[in-house]
Amino acid sequence: MIAPVPNHLNVALLLDRIRMGGTERQFLSLARGLQDDGHQTHIGVLYQPSSTDRDFWKWAESLNLNITVLESKPRSRLHQSSWLNLMSAPSSVHRVWRWIKQVNPQIVHAGMTRSMYFAAALSYLPGMPPVIMSRREMVSAVETLPGRRRFGIWALNRGTLIVANSKAVAADSCSYEKQDPARYRVVYNACLTAPISKATLDQGVDRDKAVYLIANLRPQKGHSTALEASGLLRGQGSEIELVFVGGGPLEEELRRRADALGIAVRFTGPVPDPAQLLNPSTIFLQASETEGFPNALLEAMAMEAAIVATNVGGTIEAVGSAGILVPPRDANAMADGIATLVRDPELRVSLGQQAHNRALRFSLRRSVQEHVKVYQEALTLDSGL
Repeated sequence: MIAPVPNHLNVALLLDRIRMGGTERQFLSLARGLQDDGHQTHIGVLYQPSSTDRDFWKWAESLNLNITVLESKPRSRLHQSSWLNLMSAPSSVHRVWRWIKQVNPQIVHAGMTRSMYFAAALSYLPGMPPVIMSRREMVSAVETLPGRRRFGIWALNRGTLIVANSKAVAADSCSYEKQDPARYRVVYNACLTAPISKATLDQGVDRDKAVYLIANLRPQKGHSTALEASGLLRGQGSEIELVFVGGGPLEEELRRRADALGIAVRFTGPVPDPAQLLNPSTIFLQASETEGFPNALLEAMAMEAAIVATNVGGTIEAVGSAGILVPPRDANAMADGIATLVRDPELRVSLGQQAHNRALRFSLRRSVQEHVKVYQEALTLDSGL
């Protein structure tokens, strides 16, 4: 007789690492939410956190989760950034397997690229529970190595179901990685920001002229286009102050570019819970060239920010009509969108309120419930019910 699918689950979440990132925050919050609903969760982390991740690790520990670091020390940069860690370290695969046997989950959910490779390899072993794979970005825009693409396809093929964080991500992965669309389940990211009443604006920033871009300083986040748009506005006599929240390798290059354009830019560096810099009607800019389902945008919406965002990936699924959408890499359209909000305070307030109301749809509670449905469906598929 086939056992019925249980209402309370034992779930193992497998992650590459724990550091200050959107995926990590989503999965740790998911684990906390699952536990609050009476489910068991265990988090396996492939790599030991670095010294720069201590603050985020402390936050993770404050959630009272069962977290196990499966590697005694970080592997080389090459091995952490490629599929070679799987092929060259069978002892690591065995270590993950021992952990899975110890926590005895009913479901394994692999949340990141390398953890998917490990879960896929272990899926061949008898006794391995159903595996949920993840797609959280537009893989056609970020996967450039043929070997990595092949490994990604192989890993997805070994999963029972695939969770994507937007319809756009699901469609992109399905096409690029040649998957059956029936295997995808869309579960949107949860909005994890704190209540509006706790928001505080940077001292010395002109609220009517400040434009916040919250993202790591990397090429695909579009900071260069934001600088160009600001330069265009300056040429039109409309002064704004860009506030770049986040750190990354492009900071010096962006500073030089801003100086050359003669525009005002404030670099804050990394900020814990950066959405707290925003107040209602503050202008928030997403300039990204690619996104899956942008966390920073969702949190800015929750803070009643007025949104200008590039229409990439699942952005429109988040914003709907509660913001101004512009094409990526289009400085003229971006400048026009910002100028519209700078000139019209009432529109900023109206769009901010619409954005806040829309953000309420993406609650952690809803995310937890939808993940549980996916896990139970995978168990049903695995049991043949």
